[in-house]
Amino acid sequence: MKLVASFILLIFSFQLKAQTFETAFIIEKADSILKASVDERLYQFYTYDSDSYYEYVKKNGKTSWETLNKKGQTKGKFVNTNVRFDFKHPEHCWITGYTGIKLNANLELADSLNTNFLPEFLINSEPSNFISEEEALKIAKPILEQNGINQVNCQLTFDLKTQVYIWAIEDLVFENYSDFVNINAVTGEITEQGQLLRSKVY
Repeated sequence: MKLVASFILLIFSFQLKAQTFETAFIIEKADSILKASVDERLYQFYTYDSDSYYEYVKKNGKTSWETLNKKGQTKGKFVNTNVRFDFKHPEHCWITGYTGIKLNANLELADSLNTNFLPEFLINSEPSNFISEEEALKIAKPILEQNGINQVNCQLTFDLKTQVYIWAIEDLVFENYSDFVNINAVTGEITEQGQLLRSKVY
């Protein structure tokens, strides 16, 4: 009887160990997937995001989340993880985004890698084909002039809705609303325009 109990305890201990991982190993696994999936020229501009997290099951059966650390082991029964790598290019600081490596309980890739924020010219190692801020403002000027140009803010950003880079131009008309014009950063086409209501700050 004692032998059976010891065997069951041994099996349980083995399963418990199999459900936890060294966090450094998880990060290393995700990093190797990223390296194999993107061009080496682009891979060098990725850095591990310490806010990456994993999901696990606690002893009471409830799930919880914890951030990954390069030292130590995961808690409870490992469920999945999303290891984030931030992208930062020294010459194109306006390229903002990250690629998440989603792994399942067996540390297998569970979803495709998001690299949509990387411009085509950068992927193809070509010069930037984006229109300048001056060109974007010139395109937006006739629209903004309708209510008088006041305080203009122009920012190059990746539009998650259309999945393209745009010049997001906003002009503060009154305290509680502003006019805006979104322009495709490659074609110069106006993709959206209108007014934004602002919440008053007291």
